[in-house]
Amino acid sequence: MTEMERRSRINQRIHPSISISNRVSKDPNAIRMRNADGPTSIPSQGGDNGNGNDNGNGNGDDDDDDDDDDSIELPVLQYGYRSYRMDWAELRDIVVKQANLAKLARSADQQRGYERFKRHVHKTWRSMLDYLLCTKFVHQYQRCVDATTGLLSAVQHESPLQQEQQTCVVVRNDFPYYTVESVQHYVLWKLHGACTVDDIATAKEEIQQQERQRLLLGSGNRDSVVDWLHWINPPHLQSLPDIDHVHILCLQAEPAGAV
Repeated sequence: MTEMERRSRINQRIHPSISISNRVSKDPNAIRMRNADGPTSIPSQGGDNGNGNDNGNGNGDDDDDDDDDDSIELPVLQYGYRSYRMDWAELRDIVVKQANLAKLARSADQQRGYERFKRHVHKTWRSMLDYLLCTKFVHQYQRCVDATTGLLSAVQHESPLQQEQQTCVVVRNDFPYYTVESVQHYVLWKLHGACTVDDIATAKEEIQQQERQRLLLGSGNRDSVVDWLHWINPPHLQSLPDIDHVHILCLQAEPAGAV
């Protein structure tokens, strides 16, 4: 595919895909739960920044026809890629006891999926930051197409009310670490400041509700999450240092009716 054909495809498909909600939270500190899986998602096969140890940043758009896995070179990791899934005991040991976050990794297939996703974002968007703002903070930012480059960028809504309302979002990580299925990986993102203890507590409440619905636990007193881990990656492991973010892992309760 030529560069001109690729840009033509972008211009043809971008306008029908714009969907900006007009609803604005009345609570300026409210955290919105957004499901990262959507109709424009690429397969969530995992991956990260260059060293594979930060979070995936979005749900992706359509894959380019010329994205060949054989041409993707995987970064070299200090501890290599995972060949088996990490369970909760190992995760707790890595995060709490060893405090060695570089050991949190994905499988090679997951990393390959993220490298493919990054390639597509870099071909389509001005930056990964623009992509994240438009896909996570949808009440404050909308996408626009640069007439010269054909690349997408984030532009704030004109309404000051929309610009100021949404400061935090908590979303499922589209490219999680290689863990057992009972472990779920979320990311709390915050604009205009650092994530606080209260922000993290509120995010965990939102995750509890989300997981309760996913596990069909009903409205009883039973918790949907039985244990938590959270941390902030050091700067050299962050893919997007421009926005403060916290990784949150949760251990799911047994689904209703499980034996």
